[in-house]
Amino acid sequence: MEGKNHKEEGAGIACEGWERLKERKNRDQAERFRADLRQILNKICPDNFEALLEQAKDALRSINSVGKIDTIAELIFERAVDEWLYSATYANLCFRLNEEGKRLLPETEGKAYSLCQAIVHKCVYKLGSFFSHNPSSCEKSRKITEKKNFIGIVRFVGELYVRGLGSAKLVTNIIRRLVSKTTTTTAATTTTTTTTTTT
Repeated sequence: MEGKNHKEEGAGIACEGWERLKERKNRDQAERFRADLRQILNKICPDNFEALLEQAKDALRSINSVGKIDTIAELIFERAVDEWLYSATYANLCFRLNEEGKRLLPETEGKAYSLCQAIVHKCVYKLGSFFSHNPSSCEKSRKITEKKNFIGIVRFVGELYVRGLGSAKLVTNIIRRLVSKTTTTTAATTTTTTTTTTT
């Protein structure tokens, strides 16, 4: 009986070891996938677009989970915002990859989860963060960085929209909130100036 318990305990340890090994392998694959895709995005420009598009499609074809779609969306978003002068190139990449990706993933909760959806969600989330905090409380260097990021996001959203990848509702919402934020900031500045002058 005691020998049987030892065998069961040994089997449990072996099973746990196998699970850890499997988890490490999955993590290594995810990191390699991320590194390969980042390398493609670092090189892409209008001159080599078609050649690197094929490499990006190969990366997309290797997808077997929604997590990898999110990884692609995150990396493209980061590059489009950081390199906003090339936002049109990244929007073209999204447009071409979106068509390729539609047929690759199984439906999630009754709806096909596309690369376009993942990127638009990322834009909405980041813009929401920008609109929800008060920039006057930030140091100067952070304000400059946030302003550049905001320009990058808005420009990228515009490029996506003209390619039919972003909704008119999203663009209208950005304009409405931007006007509202500008009006609030101007009013606050006017009040501060008036108070200083009076004093």
